[in-house]
Amino acid sequence: MTVHLTLLPTHALDLPLEWEAAPDQADPEDIFQLSSKVLHFEAGERTKTFTIASTGAGNRITKLSQYFLKIILPENNEQQLVSNTDIEVYISPVDDFPEFNEEQQRRLQESPVNIGLWTGIVGVEVSVDRYEGGWYGFEKAQKFAYTGTSVIVPNDTATNISTLDIRTNAFGLNDYFYSVFRGETIDLSVPEISGFNPEILDLVNWTDNSVESFKMTLPNLVFLPDAPGAKKGAIRFSALEEDSDPPAYLVPFSYVFSANNRMNEFIAQGNEEASYYEDLLEPSYTLQAMPDKEPELDGQGTYNEETGEMQFTLRLTHSNASDEPDKIVIKYQSPQITEKK
Repeated sequence: MTVHLTLLPTHALDLPLEWEAAPDQADPEDIFQLSSKVLHFEAGERTKTFTIASTGAGNRITKLSQYFLKIILPENNEQQLVSNTDIEVYISPVDDFPEFNEEQQRRLQESPVNIGLWTGIVGVEVSVDRYEGGWYGFEKAQKFAYTGTSVIVPNDTATNISTLDIRTNAFGLNDYFYSVFRGETIDLSVPEISGFNPEILDLVNWTDNSVESFKMTLPNLVFLPDAPGAKKGAIRFSALEEDSDPPAYLVPFSYVFSANNRMNEFIAQGNEEASYYEDLLEPSYTLQAMPDKEPELDGQGTYNEETGEMQFTLRLTHSNASDEPDKIVIKYQSPQITEKK
């Protein structure tokens, strides 16, 4: 995060920055990195900017934690520089920080591709182009951009040992896919035309105020080098869906959605309404993702060990989407390569 502090000192002064934390919390010096620990103002200088960044040690945090960054003012503070000198900073625990089992470690060591570049917590950037011509909230062309992280681990059962699984925030699309899914369900402006039954929302108690969990995973990113020993190549990430008509290559995202979990509980109890609409709150029923292109009938991404990049392009369609599906570009950057730059 970036902080802009605006003052109007009549003379030069230095304002130290100090962390304050509860005794049972992790040391903020281990968790946060400040671009400067002292803010130096020249006489008449109005604004100083500094950044608060993570050191990457978020795996030491086990719960949502609040810290205070204090601006240490001169003892007399005759100029009344600022009235509130505490900056509140919150940090969340890393979701599912990976620990690799023996088989995963073996595959990391023996893989002909350096898949370890993209394991652990990996940064991702996403750009989305939505095209005009959709319906009921999806009429306009729009662009979206997201940044985030995914937890990525070696697949420990795949035949090809150069295979990774995305365990959290698959392709960085958690937020965008959830917003689209909401647009097709709880936020739909004309549900009676689309065939969506809003009574299901009452059954599972999904409201604007309910706290829901929506998570995406993606297995089997298979790395295929251009040639033996090559530092770059393709990544197979789609799978043939034989049940579709006609059979097509789709991106096999898996979803865990809390309201759908409650729906499944009603189905298990024999609720007739829930059984009739059994797929209505299943995200994979509404969201269909496919490769942007199908080289040799199989969509592929790319990787480059020297730059540390993985890139994928896919399309997303759904009930009220434009005839031109959303185009989505995903870029992962290896944290190991980033640290070397």
